[in-house]
Amino acid sequence: MVIRKLSNPYQPSDEELVQIRAIYDDEINFSDAP
Repeated sequence: MVIRKLSNPYQPSDEELVQIRAIYDDEINFSDAP
């Protein structure tokens, strides 16, 4: 159903979550670096 697809938010897969988390952690570590 197209309406249901449009109403549901995008849910990334586990692999995508790992990549996003790795990039997010790298940004935090970079910003915290002296």
